[in-house]
Amino acid sequence: LVRRCSSSPPPRAAASLGMATRLSIRELRAALDAAGIDSTGCTERRELEHLHKIAATLPRLLIFGDSWARADPIPTWPTLVAAELGWSTLNLAMPGSGSRDLRQQAESLAARLQRGTPRVHEDAWAIVHTGGNDILRSSGRELIGFVASVAARALCPCACCCPLAPLELVAANVADLLATLHDRHGVKNFVLVGLPLAPQMPLLARMTEQLLGEGACVQRVGGFVLWRLAAISHGSLRSVLRAFERERRADGAAPTGIVVDERSAIVEALGGEGREGSSSADRFWFDGLHPSPEGHRALAAHLVPLLRPSLERREKEGGRERAETPTRQSRDDVQPLCSNSARV
Repeated sequence: LVRRCSSSPPPRAAASLGMATRLSIRELRAALDAAGIDSTGCTERRELEHLHKIAATLPRLLIFGDSWARADPIPTWPTLVAAELGWSTLNLAMPGSGSRDLRQQAESLAARLQRGTPRVHEDAWAIVHTGGNDILRSSGRELIGFVASVAARALCPCACCCPLAPLELVAANVADLLATLHDRHGVKNFVLVGLPLAPQMPLLARMTEQLLGEGACVQRVGGFVLWRLAAISHGSLRSVLRAFERERRADGAAPTGIVVDERSAIVEALGGEGREGSSSADRFWFDGLHPSPEGHRALAAHLVPLLRPSLERREKEGGRERAETPTRQSRDDVQPLCSNSARV
């Protein structure tokens, strides 16, 4: 079973495998019930231990997206977060991919489950990190039009005043992925990651300079444009989650959604510094566009304390749902995480 997984189980999961023989029959059944595995037909201890090992290796975190989510051999921040939580992972992200490729990644999940692990964990989460390559591949005319819209409507908070076709496409593709994961694989918990458009990213700093010119005032305008673009991305993902939650609630389901503002996480991980050429930026960035191993560790260290309460809260609620089967789900389940002030 371990060989069938994409990687060895994390230390806590491996420890749980070794503990199987030291658990009582009652404890084994309780652990299986917590993982959503029915052990009613098992009468012998070795059958229960076998199911317990399966439960320990079921994928608990599914990762979709681009090179910020998978950069072999560099462990990215989603895998580091899973390791900190002691969760087994299945990373289906594809470096260089755009949001259109999420469908292919979902098909890869189905193929992996068909030939190996029987299914995902009952309380599995899916992290979706996409959209950056959609923006990078958009036309110069679209970007210039967006900058002009931001400048003309700087005080308007709504996304409709500053439309950008690639972001609309990202939202549609993410919505399709959520529906597939929920309807085909029973995934109920999602973490959507907004665009990491921090002014400290060296590539973005150079692009802003080429597009708008040099000077402190121009840099402030460029920083505002990046913030506006990231905010619109963040808002569109929240809208996707709200619409998805409403549709599934009508069918009796209760999905949970979190939106992570990665831009703010980068800014705070760098302590508000990190201009190109500084020591913190040199350590954080790998190539001007992607985080280095140290950068991913810094992001994970910053995001774990913010993500853990929401992930563990859902785990406790999941246990109550299996016992009580509630009929309504609060709108508060769809919540932003890491806003511009990096608060839950």
